[in-house]
Order: sequence, then structure tokens, then C-alpha cells
Amino acid sequence: MSSLKGTLFFCMLSVLLTLTITGIFTLKLNQELTELRRQIATSSIISHQSFDLIILTYDYTHSASLRAEKQWNHTQQDLINYVEAHPNSLFTQLKDLIGLSKTQMQNFQRLSNQSRRTSITPVALISTLHLLSNSAQNISEKIQVQLTNKVKEIYFTLTVTAILLFIFLFILMAMVSLRVSYPLRALRLHFQHVGKGDLSKPIFINGFEELVLLGKSADEMRIDLQETTVSKNALLAEIKERMKTEQQNLQLFEQLKNSQNQVISMEKQSTIGTLVGGVAHEINNPIMAMFSYLEYINNHNKNQQINDKLQKLESLLTRVQRIANGLLVFSRKKSSSRKRCHLHDTILRVNHLFQTSINGTAIDYHYQNDLTQLQVAISEDHLEQILLNILINASHAVANVAAPTISLQVKQQGKSCIITITDNGAGIPPDIQFKIFDPFFTTKDVGQGTGLGLSISNTLINNANGEIHVESKMNNYTSFIIELGIENE
Repeated sequence: MSSLKGTLFFCMLSVLLTLTITGIFTLKLNQELTELRRQIATSSIISHQSFDLIILTYDYTHSASLRAEKQWNHTQQDLINYVEAHPNSLFTQLKDLIGLSKTQMQNFQRLSNQSRRTSITPVALISTLHLLSNSAQNISEKIQVQLTNKVKEIYFTLTVTAILLFIFLFILMAMVSLRVSYPLRALRLHFQHVGKGDLSKPIFINGFEELVLLGKSADEMRIDLQETTVSKNALLAEIKERMKTEQQNLQLFEQLKNSQNQVISMEKQSTIGTLVGGVAHEINNPIMAMFSYLEYINNHNKNQQINDKLQKLESLLTRVQRIANGLLVFSRKKSSSRKRCHLHDTILRVNHLFQTSINGTAIDYHYQNDLTQLQVAISEDHLEQILLNILINASHAVANVAAPTISLQVKQQGKSCIITITDNGAGIPPDIQFKIFDPFFTTKDVGQGTGLGLSISNTLINNANGEIHVESKMNNYTSFIIELGIENE
């Protein structure tokens, strides 16, 4: 496992070493080029000075003056000094030619003046000088060719070096890029899984040391996040469990409260039943006697006005007797004998009576029952009394509603029959819902109700081993739900 830092350092060191070697080689070639340029310049100077010596030789031949001789000797000495100052194997032949020309000039100078005037021009000397100039020119051309080849060699070397360096860097950077991009791509995929909530897969990265350490740090973060998530889920589960327990406690409290209200209501009804049972018997006895006297008077009275008064009296006595008989319900114990009735037929009779009572009103009444052959464990007269009482109360509740609606629905739930009567009236306030089944409790005005209807209905249903409860929402609806046992044929 190598580090990215070490790899990059190796790359930089390789590039630097390559550039150093190339620089050293280029510097050496540049020195060679400088030497070649100097040799070209030397050859050119030698050639020019040789040509100057030819001209001076012609002048000395014709004039033979001391000035011309000194100038020739001075130029020749400069040429000798210049050649000796620039030693080179190529200049050996030139040096020999210069020495030869000097010897020939000295021989020519020994001649007398008259002999120099009449003699032939020193052909050997001039030929030697021409050969010296041409040789210097040839050497300069050879060195020029060498210089051109060196320049080409430098260009070739630099070009090849640049190409090789580019290829090396390209391959090196490609390898580094692959060893960096693939681990980073794998790390990105791991982070995507973590972002989606998948914390089960460990994060492992291959590559440079720095990337491996990055992968380890990411995996440690995943483990911490996983532990945090587990703790959070456990906390949420505990919170949900506590909320569920609290909700169950609230439900138990509500059930306890309802049971307490039912116990209080039962105790109240038992006390009132015991009280009103004796009162009802005491009332019924004189009422029966009054009915007997009233019948006797009707049989012997011929006065029509008195008969009208007697009929009103009979109606009032009948109402008192009905109230007294209603009070007797609270003092009666449940009958051990089982009674049953045909539910659909009983409801049809109740519907006929109820629709007759609401005839001429805007009440929209609906009856729904798919269980037409069902029989329930209650007597027909008691069921008629219960349903008619609740329906009449519902009609009073929707009296001030713009679109009054009452519905009666029958459903089967296991071995029980559920009868639901719903109206869209003003509703029952929550603070008095638990009181509506109490005897003599009513929200109607004085003289419009006795407060015994729901109490009697509750007692009759309890005597049939059934249940009744109310659901209501203010300014929305009220539903009375009656549950009775189903009787087999």
C-alpha cells in the first residue's frame, strides 16, 4: 500500500531528474556549439588574414618599401599569434602553411632590391597563401556542417526527451487517476447507501494510504451513525410503548368512569325503583277505584256537559295510570323467561306509527335492514316502546334543523344485533350525556316531558341482557346504539 504523497513525490522527482539530465546534455551540446562557432570564426579570420597577406605580398613586390615589409611581417605575426591562441587539431595544417609562407617571405626579402624588381612575382609564396586561405575556408565549411549537425542533434534530443517525458507523465497520471477515481467512486456509492439508511454494509476502500484512511474514517462514522440510529429507534419504540400504555390507561380511566357512572345510575335507579314501586301501587289502587266510580257515573248520567267533563277526567286518570305503570318498571326484577320477537316486522309497525306522527313535517326518515328474518331476545311490546320513544325524541331534536334527517339501521355483529338510530339535530352536550338515562332527567320544558322515556328504555334493554349507549357531536349528529342478542329459530 503506497501513499499518494509518496507517489506524487516520485513523479516530481522523476520529472526533475529527467529535466536535469536533459539540461546537462543540452548544456554540453551548447558548449560544443559555442566551440564550433568559435572555430568557424577563427577559420574565417585566418582566411581573411591570409587574403590580406596576399595583397600585402603584391604591394611589397612592387614597392619593396620598409613600410610594406613591416606591415606584411606584422600581419603575419598576428596570424601566427591568433592560431597559437586557438589550438585545434584542424588548424595544424594551417599552422604549417603559415610557417611555410613565413620562410618563403624571408627568402624573398633576402634578394637585393634590383633582383626583387626584376624577378618574377613570388609564385610559391602567393600559392602558399592561397592554399592557406582556401584551407581555412574549407575548415570553416566543415565546422559549419558539424555545427548544423549538432543543432539538429540538439533539436532531436529535445524533441525525443519531450515526447518521452509527456508519455511518461501521461501514463503516470493515468495510473494515479485510476487509483484515485475508483476508490472515490466506491466511497461515493457507500455514502449513497448510508444516505438511503442502509448502514449494514461496511465501508472498505483500496488504493493509496490516504484513501484507505479516509475509508476507515467513513466506516467509523457509519458505525457511530448505526449505533445512534439503533439508540434512536429504541428510544422511539420506548416512547411509542409509553404512549400506548398511557392511551390504554386513559381508556381504562374512561371505562372506569363510565362504569362508575353506570353504578351510580344503577344505584339511583334501584333506590328510585324501590321508592316509586310502593308509590305506584298506592297510586294505582285509588285510580282503579276512581275508574270504577267514573264508570258508574257514566252509566247513570244523562247530562251531555257532565259526560264531556267525565271524558276529560278519564283521559287525565289514564295518563296518571300510564305514568304509574311506567314507574313500576324500575321496581320489577328481570324475568328469567326468555322472550323473542321478529325484528323486521316489529320495526315495520314502529315505522308506521312514527311516520304517522311526523306526517306533515319536513323530516326525511330512512330505514335500512338487510336482515329481514332476524329474531332478537326481547318482547315485541318492549322493543316497540323503546324504538318509538327514541324516534320521537329524535323528531323533537331535529325540529329546528333546516334539512331534518332521521335514520334507523340494523346490522349483525357476531351473535348480536346492532340497531342504530341517528339524527342530525343539535346534539347532546358532553357534560350531560351520562345523565340522559337517569329517571326524571329531561332537557325539555316543564309539562313537555316526564324524563322517564330513556330511563324506561334503558331498563327494558338491560332486562333483556342488552346494552344501549349514545354518541353525539354538538351541531352535527346524535346516535343511539342498541345491542340485543340474536335468538335462533
